Amino acid sequence: EGKGLEELTVKGTDNPYYCNLEENLKMAFTADNEPIYVCKDPVYDITYYVNYGRDNFIYVYRNKTSEPAVAIPARDLYCKEGELYFIAETDGQYQFSGFTQGNILKYNPVDGSVSVVVDCSADKMIVYPDGICYVEISKEKKTGNGITRTEENVFFSFATGESSAFPKNV
Repeated sequence: EGKGLEELTVKGTDNPYYCNLEENLKMAFTADNEPIYVCKDPVYDITYYVNYGRDNFIYVYRNKTSEPAVAIPARDLYCKEGELYFIAETDGQYQFSGFTQGNILKYNPVDGSVSVVVDCSADKMIVYPDGICYVEISKEKKTGNGITRTEENVFFSFATGESSAFPKNV
């Protein structure tokens, strides 16, 4: 599902807040505020983006050309220490093994591996140096007027490898 990128060399250092671009932080899906997910990796000096309107997979732009990187529909792209974190966005159109819709995944561009970081049903996320803050959809149910859902704010710690809920208004 992931592709190792040839001729990768370290060209810079990680900037833990550089990945939090405005494009990735747009949360409302309105006509004038539709997010276009893009993420610059300062370590390898490459840019990731989601190829909307085609396959919704992750592509990489480098050396003035684009190429496929991860054959998984995705959103919320963030780079940390040369690896790309994202949320799997399968929308029921694709069947994959090893992860499900809303899982937080990590792509290693050197060997092409894709692994599950958090097995959850994430709706949004922001990656920080010490962990990932994400909103998990804990319950969805159909009502007369549509679908209602319960969301929970969660923090995944890189140090412990565990997730814990935190109060909404903190």
